[in-house]
Amino acid sequence: MRILDIIQLNEFAPPSGQADLFQQLATIAQETTPGDPFHEKAMKLMQAVLKKVGDIADQPAQAVVTQPAPVAQEPQPVPVAQEPAPEEELAPEEEPVIAERAPSKKVSVQPDDLVWEEYLNTIADPKARAKISKDPHVKASISVFIKSYEAKKEAARKEINDLAGDVLSRISKDGASDSEKESLIAIFATNNVPEEHMKFFLQGAKAGKIIDMVSLVNAYNGKIDAHVRQPYRAIFSKVIGNFFNLADGMRTAGNIGPGEVAFVLLGNPAKKMAKGDLEVGNESFEVKASSDTPGKLKKEGTPGASKPNGAVFGAKVNQKPASAWPIVQEILNKYGIERTTREVKDASSPTGFKELERFKINSSGMTDLNAELDNLRMPKAKRANLMADILEQLFPKIVKQNKKEFVQHVALTMDPTTGHFPTEDTGELMKLLAKTALTGYKLEKHKENFIFFNKSSRTFYVFRGDEMAEAIDDGTIRLFKGIDWSDGQYPAAPKMYIS
Repeated sequence: MRILDIIQLNEFAPPSGQADLFQQLATIAQETTPGDPFHEKAMKLMQAVLKKVGDIADQPAQAVVTQPAPVAQEPQPVPVAQEPAPEEELAPEEEPVIAERAPSKKVSVQPDDLVWEEYLNTIADPKARAKISKDPHVKASISVFIKSYEAKKEAARKEINDLAGDVLSRISKDGASDSEKESLIAIFATNNVPEEHMKFFLQGAKAGKIIDMVSLVNAYNGKIDAHVRQPYRAIFSKVIGNFFNLADGMRTAGNIGPGEVAFVLLGNPAKKMAKGDLEVGNESFEVKASSDTPGKLKKEGTPGASKPNGAVFGAKVNQKPASAWPIVQEILNKYGIERTTREVKDASSPTGFKELERFKINSSGMTDLNAELDNLRMPKAKRANLMADILEQLFPKIVKQNKKEFVQHVALTMDPTTGHFPTEDTGELMKLLAKTALTGYKLEKHKENFIFFNKSSRTFYVFRGDEMAEAIDDGTIRLFKGIDWSDGQYPAAPKMYIS
């Protein structure tokens, strides 16, 4: 297909913009002769563009470029930009000559010299640039065109800015700031979304048409994209990753994380409750997110395995591991374990070494603990009581409610023959920790319903009541990290992850 047909099909809105379009048409008209189909079509389209962006439609086509009687010139090859049909070979033609005329009385706008110079600088061919620069009609027409085009662009930018403010008003405490609106608009620019598509998407977000939240919460699990209304899916897939991180630095009202921000801005019906939960219909949901961090590149250039990032259900009723450690050491001593730390090299220490806590509740820690208890020939029942005493320091409110029953739960996690605690993240001991932490979280924060999703894969699960504990048991929710006794920042809880 020839360039003029492509331009016409795009209705004067190619990616390069209408100013570039006018330049392309002017160049084609200059390099062809009257009677040539290319010339006639270029002239017709130039007039149509000018009619669209400036009030100069009543000027004749030849008011922009005219062609007097041909003057003998050296033959010039036809530039490739004409894109002739493959089967045609055009003979060399004479260069058109631009006639100098007095400005038409119909052109009332005085051209801006700076705009005119900028336009001339876009013409690569010096001969064409010199000829066009002498024609006052082209100068006036280009000035009208560019000024009108820029005015329309500015109006479009203001409309998009206002739309961004309207969308962000759902979460902003005192109305969206300029920087917050810029952050939202930048999401689309970063992902190469054209302004018209951005406007369409923001209009949909303002009207609550992007994500159907009713269908999403009524589904047990799936892909978030499946609940995005069809007209918006292509743009959604480009920008949603950035929307999930939009909460960073936002002046939101109440506690609200990245997941809530995305669902509140794009979902319907969905609104933020005062305490930060997401309200859909007559239900409220706590939104939690996991994600995948891309692995580092290997020497051969292939990416390594991705690493999971998980959500933590750490309630204040649960103790911070570092705070609990001194008492845990006393418990270990009481059960006959004297060495509770290990020495590792540390260049920053005056001695060149430092002491680290032993028996973290993770793979390596439980391997060490099992070996230590084997050396002490500790019976299975006593091992169960030891672990229950340790976990009581981390989850005092839950364990103390029924200590005897909790000891039985611990015993069920152990190997029935060896009495070993499971060492893998998927083991029953880690599941018991996760469910205990979750119980404390739900009691403290009065939460029952959760939307748990993966920001990378956009997989989601909706859990109500005991469904999350069941998902921990059946392995739908993967656990990792466990309990590190040096962690003084977060209440005790393993990280939870869905793929």
